[in-house]
Amino acid sequence: AAIFQYGNYDSLALPPSFLLQIDGSEWAIVQTSVGPVVGVGNF
Repeated sequence: AAIFQYGNYDSLALPPSFLLQIDGSEWAIVQTSVGPVVGVGNF
């Protein structure tokens, strides 16, 4: 499981993106957004 949080610490409202790598291979690009939290739960 992974959790990504954005706090707008610099007041630019530019949410971060992440390149996830597994065993050195590019796996996925996660692009976050500044919107309401939807679908939060424990899986």
